[in-house]
Amino acid sequence: MPNGRRASCERAGRSARIRQGCVSPLALVACGVCVLAGFRACGCRLPCCCERLLGGEVLVEGGKAIVKLDGDETIKIVDNAKDFSDVPAEHWAADDIDFASSHEIFKGIGNGDTYEPETALTRNMMMTVLARTAGADTSESDPWYAKGQEWAVENGVSNGLWGEDNITREQLVTMLFNFANLCGLDTSARADVGGMVNADVVSDWATEAVQWAVAEGILKGEDNIDLAPQGLATRAQAAAFMQRYVSAALL
Repeated sequence: MPNGRRASCERAGRSARIRQGCVSPLALVACGVCVLAGFRACGCRLPCCCERLLGGEVLVEGGKAIVKLDGDETIKIVDNAKDFSDVPAEHWAADDIDFASSHEIFKGIGNGDTYEPETALTRNMMMTVLARTAGADTSESDPWYAKGQEWAVENGVSNGLWGEDNITREQLVTMLFNFANLCGLDTSARADVGGMVNADVVSDWATEAVQWAVAEGILKGEDNIDLAPQGLATRAQAAAFMQRYVSAALL
């Protein structure tokens, strides 16, 4: 992986590691100030890994970016929102699914008009999601999961095993924990989960990742009290985890 350099995003007010030589559509869209200010994001898709594309002056006032362009420079704003017939506005994860699908982290099922929010996610699916989030090209993969699986193993995000198995909640946050480390995020936060239901059945290998995910607000527990570590993660839950992960990266 290329060496990183340090840079900061005005909206996030924090530094983030920039991986040079790659482009990240997720980060480009995730940080509105970066989009409006004409930033290009890096390959690790951290929301604040930004590189200026435009040469104009940028001011940030009241959460809005004001860009003074030079010459014939232009800004293109694209509405990438998706509508799914099986995700009504009142669905608990509607905003998370909208975020994940508009950033092309998750895609629709079949012809793209349904999301199947309650369908369990497989390990292969999650490896592919994170590979895509990292900017890896997973198109024309044969079988469909091969490129995502290969990327996950090469980058230490997953061991690549049991790909067709449905992913558990503790497995998912462990992949996210590994991904955060890969992207250079500070993953030192730990929460005391002793008071949460089923904290005593978290697998030893997942303990650190679960404590980190709870501390960062990524894993909140079912009904906010039950960690349900061996419970299967649905596509709706996975979208929520990814939304919260990006929010944690911005803070």
